[in-house]
Amino acid sequence: MNAMWIFALIGEADERYLEESERPAKRVRGKTARAVLIAAIAAAVLALAAAAGYLGLDIRGLIMDVFDRNEGVVTGAELEQQLSEGQWVYLNGENIAVILPERPVKILLSSDSGETWRESTVEGSESMYAFGEERYDILYLSGWIGSFGEDGMYLALGGPLAMGSQPISLFISRDNGATWREIDDPYHQGVYRGVMTGVAFATAETGFVCYRYYEDAGPVVYRTLDGGETWSRLEIAPPEEYASDSYRWVYTPESPVFEGANGAMPVTVLDQVTGESTLFELRTQDGGLTWDWG
Repeated sequence: MNAMWIFALIGEADERYLEESERPAKRVRGKTARAVLIAAIAAAVLALAAAAGYLGLDIRGLIMDVFDRNEGVVTGAELEQQLSEGQWVYLNGENIAVILPERPVKILLSSDSGETWRESTVEGSESMYAFGEERYDILYLSGWIGSFGEDGMYLALGGPLAMGSQPISLFISRDNGATWREIDDPYHQGVYRGVMTGVAFATAETGFVCYRYYEDAGPVVYRTLDGGETWSRLEIAPPEEYASDSYRWVYTPESPVFEGANGAMPVTVLDQVTGESTLFELRTQDGGLTWDWG
């Protein structure tokens, strides 16, 4: 078995998306067509980590080893859940990126479906600004990585949680992950300090940090249009059918997915009365400047 098995999963996801997109616009079990695709790709990323031994690299084992050396701050089951949410591993065609949450953080990169690998060190990740001071003992407990444009990549690292707050660090690469530069973020600026649930950049200037509901029902998404110099919260009204009772439903947005100027952001809506969750999505056609419910 080889890397083609992984890309067959992506092909199946594409077929599912096409089948759904040919139907009249509607939710299918709470999911729009693109949301189905996003969920299928997330499953493929998880499968990549599970089958990484066939590619000559034990991705899950490498990540888990870092946590084990730090007295098991994340369990195997927790790592499995994070992988299913799109953390630690990024898959895009033949390109694979893996975050090793050491201090400093290492990034493993392959451009040939895992046949060969190169490694880069994220300068500045040996410490993290957290809880009012620069800390060199912080353990990274969450991480997102992805790409934009021809040569751009982004990296988001999350520290430990404390009373609904989580320190984060954001990095940008303009040379396909060879070197990294830290940029400012909502936590450093004191704009917002909630718990991250997703990160993505559409361009080097336009980026998004998603947060779990906390101080209000959400969805809480902060955006930069100037490469991290400033961050502001997106104004996102709830879906029309939920607007009548703003206290019943709470929202958790996840990492947006972009294809050029088009993008989709999955949002899980939790009914606090019944305990049921439904997956919706926000869509953009202008690179993230405006968003509407799909």
